[in-house]
Amino acid sequence: MNKTQLNRGHHHHRPWPGGFPTSKALGTSFGDANCMEQLLVHCANAIETNDVTLAQQILWVLNNIAQPDGDSNQRLTSAFLRALITRAARIGTSCIKMLASAVAVQTQNDDNLNVVFDVPHRFSVIDFATFIDLTPWHRFGFTAANAAILEAVEGFSVIHLVDLSSTHCMQIPTLLDAIASRHYEVTPVIKLTVVVAAEANDVVPPILDISYDELGLKLVNFARSRNIILEFRLRSAFNFLWIPYDTVETFLPKGSKQRQWYEADIGWKIENVIANEGVQRVERLEPKSRWVQRMRNASFRSVGFGEEAVSEVKTMLDEHAAGWGLKKEDEDHLVLTWKGHNVVFATLWMPAAVALTTTN
Repeated sequence: MNKTQLNRGHHHHRPWPGGFPTSKALGTSFGDANCMEQLLVHCANAIETNDVTLAQQILWVLNNIAQPDGDSNQRLTSAFLRALITRAARIGTSCIKMLASAVAVQTQNDDNLNVVFDVPHRFSVIDFATFIDLTPWHRFGFTAANAAILEAVEGFSVIHLVDLSSTHCMQIPTLLDAIASRHYEVTPVIKLTVVVAAEANDVVPPILDISYDELGLKLVNFARSRNIILEFRLRSAFNFLWIPYDTVETFLPKGSKQRQWYEADIGWKIENVIANEGVQRVERLEPKSRWVQRMRNASFRSVGFGEEAVSEVKTMLDEHAAGWGLKKEDEDHLVLTWKGHNVVFATLWMPAAVALTTTN
């Protein structure tokens, strides 16, 4: 029989790894958590080494014992099994991809095969809050973080919070309640910046059925009911760093090494912005106005670009893909744009004292 044959009724008579019985002997031992874990590991190894026959045998066994509505071990195994099949379908050899496709088809048509590819549920805000309250899994971190925040901001009436979590600000109402219970001489102001992993909310579960703009409005209204001013800010880092990922589509093919290197560089910048502080933080995604003010505070004066410099930049942009553009802001600043979005700006500065001497 050809090794790539996908008829599950015919298998080579070969011993199972580690002395496992054949798939005909589905006894109670297969329900053991350790056994299911070993089966998953051997299945993963078979997929990685392109051992189609062994992968087919183990997948058949796992499909029969990993009930998606069974006990906790079975449900966990079912989830891992779905992930393995998805991986095989995406990155496996042609034979492994054929096997994964066959399993997926059988899943849809055979009640005995119990791998179900679920679409993540979209939560309303109320339902998601209830979901969060089911276990201490999230509330553990919320409670500890809120207690630390309250201690750190004692005596301050203006507070800036940066939320890096993936739980859609669910800890914020409780924090606002705690802040409202304190006595302030002035109305407290909370500036909340939320850094999310994606522009849309339908990428990383848990998923909300409203946008972050709508969520922010709800939080602002809730804060107002507690006599707190809340400024809700989403996603400038994402919106800005979307640009290099979009531009790469125009000049580097998907899967190319050059594209991987380019995007790895952007990924490093994202990680540096999000994960590092102090001397480890070298990337500063700040608005132009802040950089301008910083230069002025250091006693520098901006100098405009001449027509020749502007002409050379335009000539250079003509060599690249359509979508790139140039505009001047405040007369002195040149701004590179992509599809109308500001990308980077160029300014020319000189010490203010030197500038005054020159003009005199």
